Amino acid sequence: MANPRIIHIDEDQDIVCPVCGATILDFEELYEQPSCEHVRFVYANGECFEYIEPELQVVLAEEEEKADEEDEFFDMWDALRRRCAPGTVILEQKGEGMACGAISFTVWFGIRLQ
Repeated sequence: MANPRIIHIDEDQDIVCPVCGATILDFEELYEQPSCEHVRFVYANGECFEYIEPELQVVLAEEEEKADEEDEFFDMWDALRRRCAPGTVILEQKGEGMACGAISFTVWFGIRLQ
């Protein structure tokens, strides 16, 4: 399994691409994705993609379908990590939102460094 480097970002800190400096998210607004050519995916709470590269989406869908056919558990987070090229970083931001009370969330931003 690939081991992308995970960089933890404070809740109210802006997310910028470590390669080109493009703003991916400021703590008030999610920018249209991909905000730059380095963003591979934006994955929220282990449940849904705000953005995913089309090629990566196809590969993950095939893996998930195969797991379903073989009646095996498919873990999207593990599949994403396996599909990270050497040198990939994942920016991780945890926070809390207000919708019917405090809701904790985590968003992962997959960044291609090359």
